[in-house]
Amino acid sequence: MLVKKILKNIPNLPRLRLSSIDPAEIDFELMDAFENEQRLMPHIHLSIQHGDDVILKRMKRRHLYRDVINFVNEARRRRSDIVFGADFIAGFPTEDNNAHLQSMKLINEAGITYIHVFPYSDREGTAATKMPKVLKEDIKKRSKELRLLGQKQCKNYLSTQIGTTQNVLTEKNGKGYTSNFSKILFNEDVNPGLIISAEIISANSINLIGKPIKN
Repeated sequence: MLVKKILKNIPNLPRLRLSSIDPAEIDFELMDAFENEQRLMPHIHLSIQHGDDVILKRMKRRHLYRDVINFVNEARRRRSDIVFGADFIAGFPTEDNNAHLQSMKLINEAGITYIHVFPYSDREGTAATKMPKVLKEDIKKRSKELRLLGQKQCKNYLSTQIGTTQNVLTEKNGKGYTSNFSKILFNEDVNPGLIISAEIISANSINLIGKPIKN
């Protein structure tokens, strides 16, 4: 309701983007806004944290594997150009390799494009500090595997954008962001603080390369 109120009361606001959000917080009103309000940018960064249901319960998260899949499928049905990022923790206490593989599976099945990986570390006062710990070398290994998968997902997605025309919010130093939060580098100088059309001419593993379209 807050998103809808902002968009209604500030009609000249060209873009509204959500930051990180818990999958359990997403309601009908937000889904309706994504479907019907083009000024709400088609990108959500989800606080997923893990793909194994037992680990998620031990984390006291309010969602399960199936909830993430159901959400991304419904979101894509309503807004076909939507893109997802997500946070994942590697090596949470009691995590075994099968649980880790569930996170890998969820990233693939849900089509998560931008992945932030955090190796588990103790936080004083949490229940996790009293749980059996994962070996540090396993945490490091699993973190690396998640990051490599994330890099692959991002590179594959960016390659699909080559040849498209995107609206880009420009920033300093010849860069900007598309509506679905892909970072773009321009092949020529652009003024910051504008929304311009750009042709995507190539991509590397983390950025799009774009050419401003002259009016």
